[in-house]
Amino acid sequence: MTQHMHRIFKGLSASVKRASRLAPHQSLHTQHTECVPRLWESNSALDPYHYTSGRWLHREEEHQRARYIKFDLNALCRKAIEAYPGASRVVNYEKKEGGFNRVFILHFDNGAKVIARVPFRLAGPLALVTHSEVATIAYVRSRTSLPVPEILDWSDDPENDIGTPYIIMKHASGVPLQERWPTMNTEQKIRCVERLSRYLRELAALQFPAFGSLYFSESLVSGKGAIDIGSSFCIGQHCGTDYWPSIPTEPRYYERRGPNRGPWKDLREYSTGLLDAGYSRLPPSPAKDEFEGTVDEHLRLLKLSEEILDVLLQQEDIQKVAEPTLLHIDFHKRNIYVSDDDPRVVTAIIDWQSACIEPMFCYAHETPDFVEAPADIQEYLRQFLGPSSEDVPDDPAREKAKQKPEKEIDLCQKTYTTILRALIPNLWSAMQMDQRYVRLFRYCNSSWRDCAVALRQEILELSEGWQDLGLPGTSPYQPSEEALAAHRNAWEDYETVQKLRLFMFKMAGSNSDGWVPNEHWKEAQVVCRDAFGLWMEAMREENDPNMTEEKARRLWPFEAIQ
Repeated sequence: MTQHMHRIFKGLSASVKRASRLAPHQSLHTQHTECVPRLWESNSALDPYHYTSGRWLHREEEHQRARYIKFDLNALCRKAIEAYPGASRVVNYEKKEGGFNRVFILHFDNGAKVIARVPFRLAGPLALVTHSEVATIAYVRSRTSLPVPEILDWSDDPENDIGTPYIIMKHASGVPLQERWPTMNTEQKIRCVERLSRYLRELAALQFPAFGSLYFSESLVSGKGAIDIGSSFCIGQHCGTDYWPSIPTEPRYYERRGPNRGPWKDLREYSTGLLDAGYSRLPPSPAKDEFEGTVDEHLRLLKLSEEILDVLLQQEDIQKVAEPTLLHIDFHKRNIYVSDDDPRVVTAIIDWQSACIEPMFCYAHETPDFVEAPADIQEYLRQFLGPSSEDVPDDPAREKAKQKPEKEIDLCQKTYTTILRALIPNLWSAMQMDQRYVRLFRYCNSSWRDCAVALRQEILELSEGWQDLGLPGTSPYQPSEEALAAHRNAWEDYETVQKLRLFMFKMAGSNSDGWVPNEHWKEAQVVCRDAFGLWMEAMREENDPNMTEEKARRLWPFEAIQ
């Protein structure tokens, strides 16, 4: 498959330069209208029920259906007015749409504004997700100094007067750190990173007796076996999407093993929950092919994973970094608000949806974007040097100016790592340890979605380093030379396809779901159709008997654009 791949990349780069302006948009689309009683036109730009911020290059209908919410917007406005003293009318709203929620910024007649948020069904079990987020915010507010949103009203009942679970909260004061960051000086950035790192330390210091999600003790949604932790809080079943059939493209089956969603009292129980979630993804009848893996192959890999995890669970190095921990799962600039006058002051940390209690090592592979060099370093440099600076090659002034952002990134990273190393040593240890120890915990539950060869590669890398990692005996995975050769060929194909997909996401200006903002929809379709033609032509020239036309179409990331 790889023989002609360079031709695809070269051909696409030359033929779709017009797509270079289709950089993925991070900002959310905003709509405005007066909130007065009226009939909303289906699929109109002002429709509060349908998704209107973009399109998908594949599975468009499924994505739209998963984001459709039928509810009473006027009833939601009334609830907001009742919850905010001094307001008597909503004069207009802004509609924003993210990956898991529809958000309305409601503007009152007294000049105030609040956030009213309703979740998409792909966010997880709606009652649990909503209840757990409110309880988590309340718990963090009561145990730490973190500035979290102030909840004004909420309901986890899908049958309430509004017709959907909802959360109404005060609008965060200040401005998003993502917007303020480019204008901050070095000292402000370092102090802001220091403050955020110390907030992280406060969260990491919270102690819990089990893994799962936080709820209020009197709640019925927390599930059987909820563990009381005092002060009207408990740990109940995990509300994350890994354990529930909430994503339409990822159905669940429980013929082999029943649902296992916690709470889990120790790492062994937690690991069993991961494996059971992996089994639940496997359909009862054979499906997929030799590249993605048959059901029987996935069953063998999950059984093998269970044997290997049994060994890993006994390792002291893993036990030291596995304590139940609650951290923000999306601790990035877009979810952090700072004072516009003094950006060293953090005014709010938002979006606690699906923040759950996990083993500490689960957070070790995530690095906040305020201490990372941006993916598009040229765009980052233009913030400092101006849009025309890149047109002057070998400019000594530009080279000197480049040192400033590079130095800032280095100073922010050193500030962050120094605090972690001193104040959160277990998290620091988890970040420094060989990740082969813990990657199997992260990926064993999603092999059906990610492809059998990906899980097999994780097992192989762990097995090849078994002795170096100090694991006892020999690895349960002992493939024959023939099986090893077949896997390496499949892994090469897998990596090629992943490179193709990443390349196409960039060319089409989409994210990994194939989402494209409305204003670039037509151009993205043209790019994908041109690229698909090159892909199929290259596959035919490859003349690989294992690569049928049907399989080549299935491996293409945007199957609807052919």
